[in-house]
Amino acid sequence: MRIVPTPDSRVPTTPAQVRLMEACERVVARRGLGGTTIAEVTREADHRNHAAVRYHFGSLEALVRAMYGWRAAPLDAARRHGLERLDEAGRGHDVHALLALFVTTARENLQRLRPSAWARVQVALAADGPYVFFRRIDDDRAASGASRLPLDASREIFGRLADGARANGVAEPTLATATAVRSINQVFACWETDDENPDATAPPLDALTDQALRIGGAILDPGPVACSSQP
Repeated sequence: MRIVPTPDSRVPTTPAQVRLMEACERVVARRGLGGTTIAEVTREADHRNHAAVRYHFGSLEALVRAMYGWRAAPLDAARRHGLERLDEAGRGHDVHALLALFVTTARENLQRLRPSAWARVQVALAADGPYVFFRRIDDDRAASGASRLPLDASREIFGRLADGARANGVAEPTLATATAVRSINQVFACWETDDENPDATAPPLDALTDQALRIGGAILDPGPVACSSQP
């Protein structure tokens, strides 16, 4: 199943489409791509019409792509703006500034969407291995023929982080970057799970932000420099 939205993917505009998108997000978060079916999404949406997915999106794959683009676009726009600011400040290739941008925008996204399952979707999509997931994104982009996709800024951050890790002497910098990104997403995915559980107390997001920065810094810059949550 393709992941990223194609140029003809449309952002949902009706309440019925949004309902199915949110249900798809929760199912992918729980079951991964392989376990996501039209029947499961329909049940999650509490929808009586089992033809709703095909009526509104045409296919399950189109629904998954639309859901990905719907959630990814605002986050990627924030990251693009952040990259421009870092470039203007001459810090566009600073590993710690890039990590701070990646982590703080992820945190802000969670706060904006709350409750959501987006971080868990990221973890589920990378279940085959973070490096495999990155290659899949690149393959999907090439297949789509799109000149711009709602994950370009995120992908650019990953590339710059890998370059910085290489400069820091990290072995296998691309794999190290993928591992750092997956680990950071896992931190926020655990928070999502706790946040939606009435019997659990989710830790403060600020504390998790600092933890995520330490994890990323330890992987991509094993030296003594500490990360700051301020990009």
